[in-house]
Amino acid sequence: MSGLSKSEGGDHDSIEFKLLGVFIERRGRVLSRDQLLETAWDRGTHVADRAVDAHIVNLRRKIEPHPAEPKFLLSVRGLGYRFDGRSTFLTESHRVSRR
Repeated sequence: MSGLSKSEGGDHDSIEFKLLGVFIERRGRVLSRDQLLETAWDRGTHVADRAVDAHIVNLRRKIEPHPAEPKFLLSVRGLGYRFDGRSTFLTESHRVSRR
């Protein structure tokens, strides 16, 4: 299966890349699902807000050493998600991707 599978409103890798960019630009800030929908999907694209959750899960699988226990991309209950990537993010991600 290719890494570029189609999803609602775009391909997975493209959406996840956009989401990661938004999280990096707004590091440390909580972003709601609505904010993420507005920034990662094209205007006029109808996407369920839970689609964000699915992409967050996929993104965690790619960047977290242990996706079930995220250190970088955190859920903030009732509010949204926050990226707490620090300088260790690249080191940790690089270490994981080389295994």
